[in-house]
Amino acid sequence: MQFERVDHGLRADEISDLVGTSPLMLEIGSHEGTDTVRFLDAMPGIRLHCFDPEERANAVFRRELGGDSRVTLYETAVGDVDGPKPFYASTGKAGSREDWNFSGSLHKPTGHLKRSPEIKFKPPVLVPCIRLDTWLLYTQIDCIDFAWVDIQGAQVDFLAGAKEALGIIRYLYIECHQEPLYDGEPTQEELIAMLPEFAPLAIYGDENILFENQA
Repeated sequence: MQFERVDHGLRADEISDLVGTSPLMLEIGSHEGTDTVRFLDAMPGIRLHCFDPEERANAVFRRELGGDSRVTLYETAVGDVDGPKPFYASTGKAGSREDWNFSGSLHKPTGHLKRSPEIKFKPPVLVPCIRLDTWLLYTQIDCIDFAWVDIQGAQVDFLAGAKEALGIIRYLYIECHQEPLYDGEPTQEELIAMLPEFAPLAIYGDENILFENQA
């Protein structure tokens, strides 16, 4: 399958070009809010719903962004069940970080251990999880302009819990590694096949696919 390959990650201004400056957007895997800040700066009228189960990252997020009325943080994973699921939190010294918390996943790390042996994983602990379809029932949202999904190998879980939600997502940007790093992570080709209603527009930075809803 041939489509555009871009050597950088998708920028916030490029998202604004697609959906305008006042979108309703989901950031699933918001971590400490680094990308969140970029979204807020590029799209001042945004309404942004952020999700992450990583308590260390959420503490930073709340401290830095807790006062912004445009943002709602849900301290939960998004997956295929409504209820607790095991979560493998990452740690270890990597780069300038003494406690690397970027790689936590609902799925057991596999290829990640070989690619980045300096990053370690803690024994799994239960974290709250919600299906995106369940969340929609609570919010009554009828259109999601853009969904940014960075969930470290749990793509299949996300899709299983978002069967209705996918129908109202205009653009989907989802991380998927060329070589699976977690147990059960799909390849990029497999992920594309799982989304027949979406057209893949480009791969950004080798590991993130931008889709547009064609339905």
